[in-house]
Amino acid sequence: MPQDFSGQNLQGHNFKNQDLTGANFSAADIRGANFTGATLTGANFTDAVAGVPRQQTAALLILPLFLASMSGLLAALAGAFAGALLNPQFIKGNTIFPGVAVLLLLALFLLLTLRQGMEAGLWAVAVAAAVTGALAGLKPWFLAWDWALTGIWEVAGMAAWAWALVLAGAASLAAGGGRAWATAGALAWFWAVIGAALGTGAGYLGGLFQDAWASTAVWAGAICVAVGVGCGWASRRALSGDKRFAAIGKIAVTFAATRGTSFRRADLTDANFTRAVLKKTDFRKANLTRTCWLQARQLERSRISNSILDNPAVLDLLVSGSGHNKSYAGMNLRGAYLAGADLNHADLQEANLSEACLEGACLKAANLSASQAFGTDFTSADITGALIGNWKIDSNTRLDGVIGEYVYWLNSQVDRRPLSGEFAPGEFAQLFQQAFNSVELIFRTGINWQAFSHAFNQVRSEYPDAELSLQGLEQKADILLVIQLRAVAGTNKEKIHRDFLEAYQSWLQANAKTCLEDEVGSSQGQDAGLMSLLTQLGTGG
Repeated sequence: MPQDFSGQNLQGHNFKNQDLTGANFSAADIRGANFTGATLTGANFTDAVAGVPRQQTAALLILPLFLASMSGLLAALAGAFAGALLNPQFIKGNTIFPGVAVLLLLALFLLLTLRQGMEAGLWAVAVAAAVTGALAGLKPWFLAWDWALTGIWEVAGMAAWAWALVLAGAASLAAGGGRAWATAGALAWFWAVIGAALGTGAGYLGGLFQDAWASTAVWAGAICVAVGVGCGWASRRALSGDKRFAAIGKIAVTFAATRGTSFRRADLTDANFTRAVLKKTDFRKANLTRTCWLQARQLERSRISNSILDNPAVLDLLVSGSGHNKSYAGMNLRGAYLAGADLNHADLQEANLSEACLEGACLKAANLSASQAFGTDFTSADITGALIGNWKIDSNTRLDGVIGEYVYWLNSQVDRRPLSGEFAPGEFAQLFQQAFNSVELIFRTGINWQAFSHAFNQVRSEYPDAELSLQGLEQKADILLVIQLRAVAGTNKEKIHRDFLEAYQSWLQANAKTCLEDEVGSSQGQDAGLMSLLTQLGTGG
């Protein structure tokens, strides 16, 4: 009997490698619980709360808050130094070119970072040497080298601190939520102000820029504002699935889930996480076949790498159940739980739907062409007007009760099936599944009807549960005849095919002297007498 843990406080409980098939964890508090390697097939986690225990959350926030503080302080000092570079009295040769170069490079770094991502921002640092050297090239070579190094170190430092600030914000948000993120930002701003004051004050007292200390402080503050606002925005985007900051987001989630609920390597086949809170949870290497995520909360803040959940579009579909008029072309939806999902007019061309559950789903006018649907459950799904040309199904694909008034075979909806009218109830499933419930016999050089009758009766007596009967006869070419025998679902068709051919050849060898094969292309091979014989065989007469 399945175990019942519904509504219980299971924080930190160890279920490692246990068999919990069908267990009920609905509304349970499983924060910090360890389900590593457990068998949770069909388990119910509806309304469960996963993640890190509350008493451990504070400990997780120490590192990102410290990182945010140091980042704000160092960024302000760098800003003060950048402002000092605009003071001709501070620079050899009384030129503001180094300061202008640094500001341009910082602007380029921030612009590329916000528009293209953190990696693109680093490329700005990589070209800093060339740009700074070119701007300073009007001076003697030793001055150019001096200012080039100054610009490189300045921009490189700002880039590193910006990365640290984004990571601190993302980690705080992942570990402690909006309040922790706001606290990290406040600490960064606080130490930025302190840093700007220290930098300009030290410059003034040291006689470096006594005549321009106020402007230096303004520049330091302006740079801190630009970096702080940009990094705060980027840290939030990192946890929203934005590909530009995906690396930061993964690092932050990994850090936040360190002490969270673990389903690593667990078997969650057919498990139900409806409305569960799943932030800071580890699903790495878990079997997520037909796992239900409907209305699950904060799943994007869990460790879901190398699964179909890693794609933000797929994750949104599984959580919302709504893919109306959206494109999932070529995407991996293998084993997805989409029962009752709205996929009206969805583009699923070349998508992998194998082993997925689409029971009762709305697939009206959906594009299923060239999709993989091996073992997919379409029970009671509505595929009226769907495009199914070259879709790949097998005998395990369930089409029971499919609602399909008509479908299209080719692109542009030019090849309608049926050509006119509508499918009768159950006719669609019969049309597409009969090929998988038949044994196809091919005769390339003619057929001996007596040998055929002998072999047919022999395999029918050996496999009574297969309920063999004649399904069809078709002449493919002048000397090629194809006969299909109907068999019930689940029959070992390969073995029946092999045993039939062995019985057919054995009879021919035993009756070689009197054997007379009919030529398939002749009128004798398809006369009424032979068709009557086949009809008798098909009906068991």
